[in-house]
Amino acid sequence: MTETEQRGMPSDFPLPENTFPFDPRDPAFRADPYGTYNALRDDSPVLVTPFGLTVLSRHRDCVMVLHHPQTSNDQRNSALFEMYVNATDQRDPFEGREPSFLFLDPPDHTRLRGLVSHAFTPRRVRDLTPLIEEFVAGLIDDKLANGEMEVVEDLAYPLPVRVICELLGVPHEDESVFKEWAHDLARALDPDFMIPPEVQKRQEAGFEALRAYFEQLVAERRKNPGDDMLSALIQAEEAGDKLTHEELLSTLGLLLI
Repeated sequence: MTETEQRGMPSDFPLPENTFPFDPRDPAFRADPYGTYNALRDDSPVLVTPFGLTVLSRHRDCVMVLHHPQTSNDQRNSALFEMYVNATDQRDPFEGREPSFLFLDPPDHTRLRGLVSHAFTPRRVRDLTPLIEEFVAGLIDDKLANGEMEVVEDLAYPLPVRVICELLGVPHEDESVFKEWAHDLARALDPDFMIPPEVQKRQEAGFEALRAYFEQLVAERRKNPGDDMLSALIQAEEAGDKLTHEELLSTLGLLLI
């Protein structure tokens, strides 16, 4: 594997020349992209690439596009996705799955977000504050003896996994398994063409294992509801509408990722 592949985007993906004024696969660019971003914003705030992808770098333009009725959250509607499928001869990676509401447009996005919001109550978040403080103190204490801490690996990464496990009512003995899945699955938000093949294989295995785990956990919570977010998601209802089983599993995966 090349250094470029290790850092994200496969080096053999046919990115056209002059597509961008920079190469997003270049390790030097990835280490410090901000000078390039500043120049892009000043000189080419609306950049149309040769294959039709529009790159916006000004805040007001991004806000306008995000609120435009023709803008889609579904990456399958993008020119980049069509190019990827044609270049790699791969089927739709979403085929057979229920996309999370992060990748859905209204009215489906609105309906699912409304249902999920019932599980994210202010009381539930407020009640977690002492536990989160305890988690942070414990993670820091674990590193005090060493006299140093790698902040992302030792704090910023394990903390949200522990909090999500607590929210969902995942038993503490299973948290280590969740950490392994989360490490690979967190990259699922990147475009598929930026993920090396071996990571995609681990993601597929992780998705299947995570789904099987959630299936078992959902069945248990249906029988014995608790004071956790999973139970609240199962019970969430608005105007006679509920999350389907597939929507529930997809939402649980999104929370972890």
